[in-house]
Amino acid sequence: MPPSTTSRKKRILIVDDRQDHSGAVGQLLNEDFELVGRLSDGASALHETARLEPDVVLLDISLEDMDGVEVARQLIAQNSEAKIIFLSVHERPSLVGLAAELGASGYVYKSRAAAELRRAIARVCIGDKYFPLV
Repeated sequence: MPPSTTSRKKRILIVDDRQDHSGAVGQLLNEDFELVGRLSDGASALHETARLEPDVVLLDISLEDMDGVEVARQLIAQNSEAKIIFLSVHERPSLVGLAAELGASGYVYKSRAAAELRRAIARVCIGDKYFPLV
């Protein structure tokens, strides 16, 4: 009998062009979630998200090849079922607002990732949103 969808680990895809950041985030999540991939560019994220079928895409807002906001727009336009949480060093209310308007499920500051990331993922996986107070 297959495991129920409620008991399986949530599948996470990390998209960050900084290997040190994606590695640190992977370390934070390794016990509670299934890390399905770590990608370093937006083009790969657009191509691989459908194949990897993550529950959540942790997306850096500043990628070298394309803007993370554009990656999110395209993922949403592709009707990806993955929830998008921006994970960013940019702690600007304007970017948080843009992410919310765009249809992302959350925004976590990298400076607060250790304290907030697990909670943010859990919240968006049950259909809630997770945005810092601005």
